[in-house]
Amino acid sequence: DLCMLRPDDETKELTVVSLHEGVEPADVEDATGWPVRFAAGLERTPPPTDDELTVLRDLHRRTELAHGGRA
Repeated sequence: DLCMLRPDDETKELTVVSLHEGVEPADVEDATGWPVRFAAGLERTPPPTDDELTVLRDLHRRTELAHGGRA
């Protein structure tokens, strides 16, 4: 995961609005199969909180259980 994308209000084109820690625009361009549009006010994605990490880990565990350990 490299960034967060949102549709532009007018064009509906997916636009990079936030880069995850350690990711540069060139990393997104290299990993994407189309010309990437970046928001004028490009931000950094804040790291997840402890509560968010707990929820994500629980979701991953339940997904593995539901798929027989193949999540």
